[in-house]
Amino acid sequence: MLNVTFSDYMGALLFSGVLFHWREFLNVKNVFRNWPKATLFKFGMINGFMGRLKNGEKVKIRNQWDYYRLLYAHMLNNVKIWGAIIKFKFKNKNLRFYSSANKSLLLDALKVLSETFTMEPYKQINAKGKVVVDIGSYIGDSPIYFILKGAKRVYAFEPYPSSYSLLLKNIKINSSDKKIIAFNEGLSKNMGKIRIKEDYEGLATSQLKDFHQGKQVKLTTLEGIVKRFNLKDAVLKMDCEGCEYTILKTPKKTLKSFQEIIMEYHYGYKDLKEKLERASFKVKNTKPIRVNRLLMGYLHATPLMR
Repeated sequence: MLNVTFSDYMGALLFSGVLFHWREFLNVKNVFRNWPKATLFKFGMINGFMGRLKNGEKVKIRNQWDYYRLLYAHMLNNVKIWGAIIKFKFKNKNLRFYSSANKSLLLDALKVLSETFTMEPYKQINAKGKVVVDIGSYIGDSPIYFILKGAKRVYAFEPYPSSYSLLLKNIKINSSDKKIIAFNEGLSKNMGKIRIKEDYEGLATSQLKDFHQGKQVKLTTLEGIVKRFNLKDAVLKMDCEGCEYTILKTPKKTLKSFQEIIMEYHYGYKDLKEKLERASFKVKNTKPIRVNRLLMGYLHATPLMR
């Protein structure tokens, strides 16, 4: 059963690939002076090329790593990369993020940072003076973003031990450790525990699973979080690769503890939207895009008059 409208499903089916390629093409034109060669390389029509960048630099592009590293890095302002450390500016603020020396994980971190700080999917959230609950904090990009937007405090939840370790480092190196409180916990519809390998280096898109070995990680619920911190008029952000659907089992009273809710949905939006509307929220969602059979987009909820 589709969890989107039929027209949205057909739109995602027909146009998602076109949209991805168009966005990448625009980025390529912003980065490379010789963008036609970059486009040929992208589609495998040439094996490599000398990239002439808009800033005057010349960079040898030998593989996909070189190509995407440049694309994602140049979406950030004044970016510099030293090993596994990514430095850039956001609204005249110098930021540093530790990542992994693993190329695929470093690339993933660049992608996520460029999305959070350049595309700004959370820009519409009014975090100023608010407490933010951040479910799926990864390496700390969104918690630090909310602090820079004026949040009073952020409770950051990240289940994967490797990502949690980087989250703690990045909170500290960006002088946010007094305002961001991090928890090595995952969100579930029921309280519980799972085990996760400590050396497993998850991507931002890694779904939560029980490895049955490794570090014991606590599972909590939205109801438990609201009670633990006695939340009222807080902000909820969820980007947890499917765990957003736990709100379907969350009591309305718990949801009403949040003044704003924003989430990335992965399997359609209709049931989430209906649940939040029944809890007296006004809900808007972006059109879904199809990614590896997922139907993804963003959903933003604000309360009706209460």
